[in-house]
Amino acid sequence: MNWYALFVESGKEDLVSRLLGEAQILTPINSFIPKKLVPEKKNGDFKDVLKILFPGYVFIQTLLTPDIYYNIRNIPKVHYFVYTGKYKQDQSYSWYSRIANHEMNNILALVDQDGVVRYSRIDIVDKQVKVLEGPLEGKEELIKKVDKRKRRAKIELNLMGESRTLDVGVHISDKSCYLDT
Repeated sequence: MNWYALFVESGKEDLVSRLLGEAQILTPINSFIPKKLVPEKKNGDFKDVLKILFPGYVFIQTLLTPDIYYNIRNIPKVHYFVYTGKYKQDQSYSWYSRIANHEMNNILALVDQDGVVRYSRIDIVDKQVKVLEGPLEGKEELIKKVDKRKRRAKIELNLMGESRTLDVGVHISDKSCYLDT
């Protein structure tokens, strides 16, 4: 089974995922909406907020045929399959662009069993970021910038041939030297 991306109405990702599960489609469809836990400051206090990692996208894993394609396209709030038809990007003979396994594996490696990117604990010494624990452990090369005030890190992932910058939550170690990163 291959991975594909659906572009859906923003804010309706969970609804589309539920409708995919209820649809009368003869082949199994695994839908996946990666989420992130990030800190947000409200009234001077930080609170943990669960947000969608890729707003407007639902990832599906299925054996895609024309019948299944049209059944999925008829689900409310689904706008289109990403990179299909004349916008197709991969070199396969299919009409649909699948997401490369290594790109999906990079996303799946960041999320836990609930599909959530949790906090990573980091240490910053001499402008070098060292991940002590969490989903970014051993993946320091993904971190492009750390915002100490917002307690977030900008990471860069490739998805469907494009580089995407994403915010994820981090806990900065108390012993870190607070130098601009």
